[in-house]
Amino acid sequence: MVHGFRTIFPATVLSLLSVSPAFAQLTTQDIRNSLVNLYTRSGARVDIGAESVGKDVLSLENVSMTYQFPQNKGQASLSYAWIKMTQVGDQVVVTFAPTMQIRGHLSGKSGKDVQIKAHVGADGMTMIAAGSPEDLTLKTSVSTLELKLDNLTASGKTIPLVAGYTGQKVSSDYRIVRLANDRRRYSGKSSMDSLGIKVDFKDPAGTGYFYKADGTITDLSTVFGFEVNQMTAAELKDPLAFFKMGFDGGVTLSSGPYSLDTSFKTSRKSGNSTISATTGRAGFNLSPRAVGYDLAVTGVKVEASTPNLPVPPVKLGFDELSLAFFVPLAKSETPSDFHARTALRGLTADESLWAMVDPKQLLPRDPVTVAVDISGKLMVLADLMDPQKVQTLKGTPFLPVSVDLNELTASAAGAILTGNGHATFDLTNGKKINGVPQPIGTVTLDLKGAFGLMDSLSKMGLLKNDTATGIKAMLGAFSKPVGDDHLSSEITATPDGTITANGQRIK
Repeated sequence: MVHGFRTIFPATVLSLLSVSPAFAQLTTQDIRNSLVNLYTRSGARVDIGAESVGKDVLSLENVSMTYQFPQNKGQASLSYAWIKMTQVGDQVVVTFAPTMQIRGHLSGKSGKDVQIKAHVGADGMTMIAAGSPEDLTLKTSVSTLELKLDNLTASGKTIPLVAGYTGQKVSSDYRIVRLANDRRRYSGKSSMDSLGIKVDFKDPAGTGYFYKADGTITDLSTVFGFEVNQMTAAELKDPLAFFKMGFDGGVTLSSGPYSLDTSFKTSRKSGNSTISATTGRAGFNLSPRAVGYDLAVTGVKVEASTPNLPVPPVKLGFDELSLAFFVPLAKSETPSDFHARTALRGLTADESLWAMVDPKQLLPRDPVTVAVDISGKLMVLADLMDPQKVQTLKGTPFLPVSVDLNELTASAAGAILTGNGHATFDLTNGKKINGVPQPIGTVTLDLKGAFGLMDSLSKMGLLKNDTATGIKAMLGAFSKPVGDDHLSSEITATPDGTITANGQRIK
């Protein structure tokens, strides 16, 4: 039986089920039909060599899915020897052949082509479908999930590349709810105890050049929840499809400790490196109202060396690297919240690196930290998820209403700057600075150890004495001493446009 379709390359038949329509009855035949209908609607092709129906069991044999690349650039296919669906009460248990074969062919310029053979091993993988047509749950589990590249050729020549990954104790729990107007709500979670990654390449010319990578990630988890419009493959080709999808929700990925070891050799150099971290997190949210992301990694350590280059081995680490952003997208008559945060905390380097710039140890080896956290409210002047309105927009789509400096921290080599503040913007005031309403508010700054740092930099020849003197004079003009090598400053902007530093007018 052959059905034509086009779609994005999926990982397994399981992923197809997770986005298929809700079933009238959770029977084996309904699940089989929903798969075929899903791909027919998507415009691709599924081949089923044979199928048989027994008591509470529906079996498919030689199931393959073929995907044509655009402009006849090649194709890729997935195939299972068999898929079995068993009715167990009001549930359907789906089991798969232990191996899924992957074949790919990509045509390049001047007749060059690439052939790929790989397989996914998932012995004992099961999926349990339960619930109701309007509220469906899908649970999967497999003890070991392995992807391995079997063969790679380019223009008829075999490339000696070993690549793949192995996941241990993989499970997922998904829920699909049918909503009005052909929308679906997807939610769920998945987990993996560990994921091992391996890449091993050797130059086929026999030069001895190579690249190797071995990595391990532990305690992986994914949590998601979103609503989206159902769209066909033809609709997804629309350049504005992303906006028409009506995506509303988010996903968060997290992990425990992970590490990656790499080594290489080329004609000019060789080297190796090790990167490890304690935790990782990546979150993303999008709706017609707002967009936000939250990225973070903690406990990072890096070691790298290149023996044939005149540089010492690199050893450094940091406690945290994070980046977060949240901004409204929908036009509103009232102010909306925004938030932005970035931080690099606890950066340290090995003495061999410090010695390259400070061999006399004039600078303290204190960890480096840089962090900024800003939040507030702003007016959105257009619906930024409407591409037609964005194209006609002139100038900035935002006007600030209020801004809070929640954290400003910069510390290095014995000096530390901290700050906080609050400002509002009077939208009725005609005075503007580069199109932005005039701010009204106060920022408080605190600086320790700056003079000592400049003295050390002068002794090292990195800062001229007259330059250091000029900077010290400028700091004295805009701040007041509160201790030994300790300055503070309060910068205030008033409604009439006056700016003062510690009560002294500077504008």
